[in-house]
Amino acid sequence: MLLAIEQLLRERGTMSLRDLSIHFQSDAAALEPMLEQLVRKGRVRKTDLRGASCGKRCPGCATPCPDDAVIYQWAE
Repeated sequence: MLLAIEQLLRERGTMSLRDLSIHFQSDAAALEPMLEQLVRKGRVRKTDLRGASCGKRCPGCATPCPDDAVIYQWAE
């Protein structure tokens, strides 16, 4: 699965966590550890916009932030 995520991001360049979840028909929480591994290796960059509208990092408010507020971008 890690290689499939890597290949997809290499092809598309940038995808939200929500779009990755839909593509792989997997829960976002299950994908995040694999994506974080790619971030640690420097292959992927993460932009986390959750909490940007309220100026706080989640859980900063009662409204859940959407998974499409987390963006992953191929870095190599």
